Amino acid sequence: MFQSNKKIKFLHIDNNQLISLDEHVFKNLKSLEHLFLDNNKIEFLEPELFKDLINLIILELGANNIKYLHPNQFDHLEKLEVLFLYENQIKDLDPGIFSKLSLLKYLRHVEYGS
Repeated sequence: MFQSNKKIKFLHIDNNQLISLDEHVFKNLKSLEHLFLDNNKIEFLEPELFKDLINLIILELGANNIKYLHPNQFDHLEKLEVLFLYENQIKDLDPGIFSKLSLLKYLRHVEYGS
């Protein structure tokens, strides 16, 4: 979808009623630094969805319906500093899910679903 413009640094796809994202939607967006996907209805994130976002600094996933995060969901986001996961339906998190995020400075709380 966005592959034709590889120099995108900011991408706002918030407030769009999105339910799902194709695994390759962010392919080759290696320059992307800020991705806003908040206030949608996303239920599931493909495990390799963020694979090419090697320069991502801010990832906003709050206010969706995400129920599960793959244990390696964020492994390629080594430059990530800010992650928002608030207001989702996440019931469990793998203990090492954030282990590769050595630059992470701010994680807006994860509320575990009941």
